[in-house]
Amino acid sequence: EILVRLHFLVDPWTNPARSLSNYFIDGYKICMNQGDVDSAFKIIISYVFNHLLSGKELNDLEGDVQCYQPQMAALKYDQWEYLLDLVGQASLNLMGKSEHTISFSGKIV
Repeated sequence: EILVRLHFLVDPWTNPARSLSNYFIDGYKICMNQGDVDSAFKIIISYVFNHLLSGKELNDLEGDVQCYQPQMAALKYDQWEYLLDLVGQASLNLMGKSEHTISFSGKIV
């Protein structure tokens, strides 16, 4: 978790924000392997926010949300699941895949 935070604070000054993705995924895997699920989910939240803010494809972001949301739900990490749902709904709204693209309600939220 410390390495991910360090890269998150230092790397953007020298590299594009998109380059952080590998650090987030590596940090997530390390935390999950060590049983630190809370830190792993914090890292995934940072990963999807970075994904959204760095201008990556919204379809990819939607796929990431669909991948990690069931894990958070199954392990009952509601606070992280809620944040992930917000990012997921924002991506659906931006892609025009929500019935009400100007309000924060829809399939996910």
